Amino acid sequence: MKDNNYLFPTITFIFVLALYILTLNPTVTFTDNGELAGAAYSLGVGHPSGYPLFTLLGYFWLKIPLPWTPIYQLNILSAILSASASMVFYFIVYNFLNNLDFVNKKLNKKSKKNEQNTYSIDSSNSVLKDTLYIKLISLVSSLTLGTSTLVWEQSTAYEVYSLQFLLINLSLLFFIIGTTNSEKEKRYLVLSALFIGFSFSNHLTTILIIPSILYLYLKRPGKVLQFNKENLKSLLFLTLWVLLGISLYIYLPLRSMSEPEFNWGFVHRGLDKFLYHVQGKQYQVWMFSGSEVILENLGKFFGKLPNNLGIVGIILVFTGIFRLSKSYKELLIFTIILFFSCLFYAMNYSIHDIDVYFYISLISLIMIVSAGALFIAEKNQKFIYLIFLLPLINISINYDENDNSDNYLVYDYVRSVVDNVEHNGLIISSQWDYWVSAFYYLQKVENYRTDIKVIDKELLRRTWYPLQLKKWYPELFKKCEPQLKNYLSDLEKFESGADQSQYLGIQNNFESMLSCMIKENVISSSVYVTFDYMNSGPDSNPLKDYFLVPSGFGFRLIEQNESIKVNLDKIFMERFYSYPKDKENHLINGIFQTASMNLVNIGRYAGATGDKIMADSCFRLSLKIIPDNELALKSLLNLNNK
Repeated sequence: MKDNNYLFPTITFIFVLALYILTLNPTVTFTDNGELAGAAYSLGVGHPSGYPLFTLLGYFWLKIPLPWTPIYQLNILSAILSASASMVFYFIVYNFLNNLDFVNKKLNKKSKKNEQNTYSIDSSNSVLKDTLYIKLISLVSSLTLGTSTLVWEQSTAYEVYSLQFLLINLSLLFFIIGTTNSEKEKRYLVLSALFIGFSFSNHLTTILIIPSILYLYLKRPGKVLQFNKENLKSLLFLTLWVLLGISLYIYLPLRSMSEPEFNWGFVHRGLDKFLYHVQGKQYQVWMFSGSEVILENLGKFFGKLPNNLGIVGIILVFTGIFRLSKSYKELLIFTIILFFSCLFYAMNYSIHDIDVYFYISLISLIMIVSAGALFIAEKNQKFIYLIFLLPLINISINYDENDNSDNYLVYDYVRSVVDNVEHNGLIISSQWDYWVSAFYYLQKVENYRTDIKVIDKELLRRTWYPLQLKKWYPELFKKCEPQLKNYLSDLEKFESGADQSQYLGIQNNFESMLSCMIKENVISSSVYVTFDYMNSGPDSNPLKDYFLVPSGFGFRLIEQNESIKVNLDKIFMERFYSYPKDKENHLINGIFQTASMNLVNIGRYAGATGDKIMADSCFRLSLKIIPDNELALKSLLNLNNK
């Protein structure tokens, strides 16, 4: 930034963007990808905490007339945002390193309590005088970040984290410039505060950069850490700019009032509903879940460190700490606070996709790695080019894992469920990650199977969801309004934090509502469930009066027991059979397991109804997906022994 040379950051942007495009998801994929795409397309409200900036950005991006499906266009947006984050990180490292001149600390004899130490700069070091070395290290650091598995895996599909990477990096860049350049301090600190606010409007993990920012703001080199009236006034002024960025949340109730197609939370119902949504209260049950979670998450973080730091980068962490301790110690402490504030939060959070929550810890480590690379260059400038091993190693070990260019797993799974449903049918499932979220996008945006109704059973535990279902499927609750009213009365008390004694009948009312919906839809059309619902304890009580027959990757509910011939005509597993089975992705492994189990269920039913040929085929196809599926192996053995 100092010399207006944008060649290297442009190289970073183009290179990592090309990698992301080559490995981009071609269609809708796991978990929230479909729902978030639907919210962007309809200018709606996404799941907590709402992500107003992300939604607005996605909506306006889709207004650009490009020759792709909306989901593919949005997936490209994530790639661009992540590539931009890597480019911005180049400037973070560049400014970071340009402040690492050796500092000779001269202790004065203290005659007064408040007398401070003085510093002088030793700028004789040839590496520091030659900006080419700083640029090369900044280039390698930004490429290392862009090719890390943590960033890469979030850059091939539309998700909130790609924008969060960019906003966090912009916040830190402007802050570092503001605190190390007295001439531009006010301007850049205001920009940093504004982008911190924008970052909060996208994801609440922004709070994790605040401790380190407060430290460096209050502790400049050569000065004692102090908090006085002047600092307080300045912080209050900057807080106003933070609040300006956060004010984007007003979009949520304003847009919710117009009831867009995707309206998670119906947050316009009241301040309590708005705050419940924005604070992500439903996720707080997974915080501070115990020592087992801490150990598991720490294992994930340090286990993936070689894939994030190009293996040899781990060594440079230690040399970087040494180098920083010899110069600008305030920046060392800044990066350490950045690292541990993030690590402490993430290691206590019990969710499967925890890796992305370590992002702030990762960028702090790469900043330290850049100082380590500088230390090596200072010792022998010939070794400077060896640091290019970091992104090269990252690419070699991360490419296959993050290559989603042929990932149609979710799309094919959706079809294997939905294409086996009769006209106007109802499906009840809890498989949000594998197909429900994706289906909502396909139905509401791409007009796929608009005749059927799909209910996520677990979302029925939220007061807003029946309102969303009524908008989508107006006939769904018409004959079950009394049951719905009784259930929502209890659910409202539960959601507002009332004493449990006030809603003791909530489970019975939940089952009554489900029973009514199932009964009315069995009479008028057809009802299907996925096997997770069949195994959901008391929730499955409404199924007791029905016989269940496999129909694709669901089970149709029938009132009379009869043998029905099953088939695999609309089971779309060809791409499952050939897809790599060695990826360390819990969602991919999970959908493999689920698809394999569905084929076993079809096979067991076929065997029980005398169709041994079909049963044998199902078990063998199940084993093509999961070769060590014990239930499939056992079922095949039993079939052959009969």
